[in-house]
Amino acid sequence: MSKARITLNDFLGLNEVALQPDRVPELAASDAYAQVRAQLDKQAGPVWQIVRTQIPAHLAKLLDIDGVSILVGAWNKARALRKYRDPARYPPEDVVVVPLTKHKIESKHRPYLDLSVDGRTVGRLHFDVDLALTLDGAELTIQGGRIRKVKTGKATAVGTLKCEGAVLHSIDRKLTSLPGVIDLGEGVVIPA
Repeated sequence: MSKARITLNDFLGLNEVALQPDRVPELAASDAYAQVRAQLDKQAGPVWQIVRTQIPAHLAKLLDIDGVSILVGAWNKARALRKYRDPARYPPEDVVVVPLTKHKIESKHRPYLDLSVDGRTVGRLHFDVDLALTLDGAELTIQGGRIRKVKTGKATAVGTLKCEGAVLHSIDRKLTSLPGVIDLGEGVVIPA
C-alpha cells in the first residue's frame, strides 16, 4: 500500500517536463503576456529575466493540488456511495470493497500568478488546466461511512495547461506512475 502523494502535476506529467513559457510562440504573442513583460521591463529592467525563469517553479507549486482530493471529490458527488453511510446496512466494523465501472473524471482549474517587483504587483498571468481522467478497474475500500483506500486500476489522462490562452503543455497518456493502492488513513467521509 502507498501513502504516496499524487498531485495535479503528476496527472499532467509536469514533473517530467521543463516548462519554459517564452518557448511558446502563442504565449509570447498574447496581449496579457506582452503587457506583463513590458511592465516588468519598464519597472524592473534586467530583473524580468530572473522573474521569467522563476515562473515554471511557481507554476509547479501552484499546481501542487492533491490528486486524491480530485478523485474522491468526484466520487463523493455520486449518489451511489451515500448508501455506505447507513450504519444499519453497513455497520462501522464492516469493510466493503466497491468496484467502480470504467468512468471519467473531469477537473478544471483556473490558477494565476501575480508578478511583483519590490512588493508591488505589476501583472498577473492566468493559467487554465483542463484534465479528464479515465479510470478502469478502480476499487474503493469503505468502512464506517468513509473511503479508506483506493485501488487505482488502469488510468489515462487527457488534458491541457494553458497560459493566457496559449498551450504550454498537453497530454494524452496512460498514467503509469499511480500507486496501486492509496491508503487514506482514517479515510474521507462520504457526504450525506
